[in-house]
Amino acid sequence: MSRRSDYAKEKYQQRVADHQCVHCGSLLKDTFTRRCRPCLDKSNAAARRWNERKLLAGLCPQCGGQRDSNTQSCTSCLAKVSESLHKLGIRNRQKVFTHYGAKCACCGESEQSFLTIDHINGDGAAQRRNARLTAGKNYYRYIIQQGFPDDLQLLCWNCNMSKHYLGQCPHQAVAPS
Repeated sequence: MSRRSDYAKEKYQQRVADHQCVHCGSLLKDTFTRRCRPCLDKSNAAARRWNERKLLAGLCPQCGGQRDSNTQSCTSCLAKVSESLHKLGIRNRQKVFTHYGAKCACCGESEQSFLTIDHINGDGAAQRRNARLTAGKNYYRYIIQQGFPDDLQLLCWNCNMSKHYLGQCPHQAVAPS
């Protein structure tokens, strides 16, 4: 390794240690970032211009390979993005289910494919409408971002539908005496 690259590496490490922008050396307000806002904006603009050039040349912006017609990426990059989003959705679902006990609050069913999110107050449709959400991956992310609200619980599909249509689950009905 050359002396110049050793110097650049040392300078980079020193700036990180001193909470300075690694590009221009200005003092950073946030300790979790390594570049100041102007340097970050400049870098993002350069990356956008580079990606636009790749798109105009018919190349995938992620890998530089030949992209498919009618898409901005090649098939392999689209598959990678799709797979990573799928895994993220599964992780978020697991996180939400774990937080709410991973079993039906009514009957104790623990098979995850049967479990659903239930709004204890019965206002789920209105809440999703106000937040402009649908069910599924986006809703699990929303629950996590809201800090796992107390007005939610896990119910199996049967208990949830019984609560919706009958007003209560048959497991909760009091046996006649």
